[in-house]
Amino acid sequence: LYEALGNTRVEFAEASVESDRIRILKLVEQKPGFVVFNNTVNEFLRSWIHRAINSLLMTQKAMNRLEYASFFDRVGHFFLRNKELEKAEGLFRQAKDARVAELGQAHSETANSFNNIGLALQSLGKHEEALLEHKKALTIHESEFGKDHLSTATSYINVGSALRDLGRYEDALVEYRKAQKIREYKLGNDHLSTAISFNHVGSALCELGRHEEALVEYHKARKIQESQLGNDHPSTAISYNNIGNALHKLGNHKEAMVQCQKALEIQESKLGKDHPGTANSYHNIGLAVYCLGDHEDALVKYRKALEIYESKLGKDHPSTANFHQSIGSALRKLGRYDEALLEYRKALAIQETKLGKEHPNIATSYHNIGLVLHKLGLHEAALIEYEKALMIQESIFGKDNAFTIISHRSIGSTLRKLGRYEEALVAHREALRIQVCTLGKDHLDTGSFYNYVALMLHKTGRYEEALEEYRKALEIYETKVGKDHPDAINTKNKIDLVLDCLARNE
Repeated sequence: LYEALGNTRVEFAEASVESDRIRILKLVEQKPGFVVFNNTVNEFLRSWIHRAINSLLMTQKAMNRLEYASFFDRVGHFFLRNKELEKAEGLFRQAKDARVAELGQAHSETANSFNNIGLALQSLGKHEEALLEHKKALTIHESEFGKDHLSTATSYINVGSALRDLGRYEDALVEYRKAQKIREYKLGNDHLSTAISFNHVGSALCELGRHEEALVEYHKARKIQESQLGNDHPSTAISYNNIGNALHKLGNHKEAMVQCQKALEIQESKLGKDHPGTANSYHNIGLAVYCLGDHEDALVKYRKALEIYESKLGKDHPSTANFHQSIGSALRKLGRYDEALLEYRKALAIQETKLGKEHPNIATSYHNIGLVLHKLGLHEAALIEYEKALMIQESIFGKDNAFTIISHRSIGSTLRKLGRYEEALVAHREALRIQVCTLGKDHLDTGSFYNYVALMLHKTGRYEEALEEYRKALEIYETKVGKDHPDAINTKNKIDLVLDCLARNE
C-alpha cells in the first residue's frame, strides 16, 4: 500500500469522460507540472500513512515490553523495505531497549534486535557501526546456540556482508563459508537458504578476482532456484545476473549479456521496470555492451539504471556511485573527458560520505579520475590520483595483491609521459613482479607487463635487457594467441627496433 500510494502518477489517471481527462491533465501540466504535482500528492499520501502508523504505535504502549518490541520490529522492517532508513533504525533501537530491559543484553531475541539495527545501519552506509551490531548478535548466538546453529549462520552472513561493504573481502569470504557449511549440513544442498549462501560466497570470490570459482558457486545457486522456484522467479534472476557478472569478468561478454538479459526479462515482468533489481540488470547489460565496444548503448543502459536507483534509493546511495562510475567510463571511451570527470567526482563524493576514506571503491574512483586527467594531458595531477588509489589498495589488501597492479602500471605510464623513465621502470617492474606472483609468468596478461618494462629499458638505452623482456613477452603471445596476433606482431616489431639500436652501437 505504501509503495503504491507513494508512486502516484497523475499522467496515467483515467476518467469516465476522455475530454475531461485531457483538459485536467493539460491544466496540471501547465501549472504546477506533472513532477511537482506527483511529488506533492505522493508526499501527502505517505505522510498520511506515517500519521496512521504513529497513531497505531501510540495505542500499543499498553502492551507488555516484548509485544511492544515485536510490533516495533514489524514497523521497522516496513520502513526498511521502503527506504525510510532513519525511522527503521530508531524503531529497531526502541525494540532493542525493550528487550534488554525485559530479557537482558545476552538473550537471543536481543541478538535479533542487534541484527536488525545492523541491517538499517548498512543501508545507511554506516558499515563500521553495522559490523559492531552484527558482531554483538553473533557473540550471543554462538554462546546460546553454538557455532553450528542456523541462527548463528545468519549472523555469520550479516557479519560477512558488513565486512564486504567495508572492502574486507577475504574476511567476508571466511564468514560466508561458515554460514554455507552450517546450511549445507542442517538444510541440505538443495535448500533455498543454501542457494543464498552459494551466492554470498560467489560474491566475495568475485570481489577477490577469483571469477572462475565464483561462477561455480553461482551455478550451484541457480540450479537450486530453478528447481525450487522455476526459471522466472526474481531470486533466480539474481543468480542469472551473478553468472553474467562473473562471465563478464572472465571476458565472455556475449554470454554474459545473454544471462543478464534473462534476468532483465524476469525482473521487468515480476518486479516492474523501475525496481532496483531491474536497474542492476540494465547496468550489467551495459557492462557487456561496453566491453563489446558499443559505448553509446552502454551509456544509455547505465543512465537508465541510474535513473531508477536515484528514484528509489536516493542520489547518495553507494550503488548510485557505482552507476556514476560506469557512466564516467563510457563517456571517457567516447572522448567526452570533461563529462566523464564530473561523473567520477560525483561517485567519489558519494563514496567518501558513505564508505569512509579507505575503501576499494574509493581507490577505483581516484584511479578513474587519474585516467581522465591523463587523457586531458594533466599528468602531474593524474599521478597524484593514482598514488592515492595505490595507498588505499596497499593499506587494505597488502603490497603483493593483484588489486595494486593496475595502479603501479598507471603510475609507470604517467611517469613515462613526464620523462621520468627510471621511476617509471621501478613502477612497471613492481607491477610485473606482482603480476607474476598472482597470475604466473606465462599468463597472457603478463606479456603486456614484460613489454612495459622493456619499453622503459629501451628508453634508458639498456638494449640487451630490453631485448630479454621483449622476448619473454613474444614467447607468451606466440604460445597463447599465435604468431599472427596483433600483440605478437607488435612485440616482434619492437624487438626489431632494439636489434637496430644494438647494431648501430656496435
